[in-house]
Amino acid sequence: PPQAAPAAAAPTAPPGPAAPSAPPGPAAPSAAPGPAAPAAAPAAAQAAPPPPSDAAKFAAIQGLQDQLQQYLAARDTWTTELSEYGKLAKHLGEMLAGPGAPGPLEKLVHIGGDCHVRGRVDDVSRITVYVGLGTHVEASLEEAAALVPVRQEVLKRRIAVAQAQIDHVTSEIHGLIA
Repeated sequence: PPQAAPAAAAPTAPPGPAAPSAPPGPAAPSAAPGPAAPAAAPAAAQAAPPPPSDAAKFAAIQGLQDQLQQYLAARDTWTTELSEYGKLAKHLGEMLAGPGAPGPLEKLVHIGGDCHVRGRVDDVSRITVYVGLGTHVEASLEEAAALVPVRQEVLKRRIAVAQAQIDHVTSEIHGLIA
């Protein structure tokens, strides 16, 4: 069996006068004159943390709102993608149900910035399908029709997780506001 490597030796202090050992923490109080420090509170009083200040609540709510916006954007993106896969599934079903080989396809193609161009595809026997992680695959209509439900399930799970995160963050915000 493999042997574990020996632990590294702790660094040693440089030669010189030894510093007094003190526990880590805040520096010792200065010898400057002033009022004496208040006596330590009983242990029971120190156990409960003080309620957060309004500034701390505001900062916490701001952070949670940022998280909420990210989760909402992700959920909306995946919901739009799921809708597009639904349209693809319907279109593939129509193409596969038609008689013989599908003919040329004419569509308006979105090119960005609310601009569309009329496009024509003569050979529609193979299409390119996005399967996630930045990957597109070329597939026959039958293969694409088989890929669509798998991708839809992945998107549904992502949407459900995002919704659970949205619900959790929303309840935390409500808890801070109350």
